[in-house]
Amino acid sequence: MPRPLSNDIRKRIVKSVDDGMSCNAAAAKYDVSISMAVKLIQRWKATGSYEPKPYGGYRGHKLTEHRVFVERMLKEKPDITLMEMKKRLESIKVWVSHSSIDRFLKYLGHSFKKNGTRT
Repeated sequence: MPRPLSNDIRKRIVKSVDDGMSCNAAAAKYDVSISMAVKLIQRWKATGSYEPKPYGGYRGHKLTEHRVFVERMLKEKPDITLMEMKKRLESIKVWVSHSSIDRFLKYLGHSFKKNGTRT
């Protein structure tokens, strides 16, 4: 993902447009895309800020609010497959991929390695 445009350039674009230059002309002058200039001006008018929005970080799991249901499924049937879990989740109108379920189970500390000691 590319880095956000520097605040210096952002400030110059906003000042140019405030002084009467069009977004297209400001984009050409500062060598940025037209859509970037337009979105920057929209953000400036809506919020009064030209700072970039924060990006990255931790998003969490979609299944967090259904943790009790997932743990109950595991307790009822310890050898349940991801596809079976997906179908049961769909029955309560929760739409997630099997890889999302797998990541959530790893987050909860559950392992599904086949061995003789598993209960």
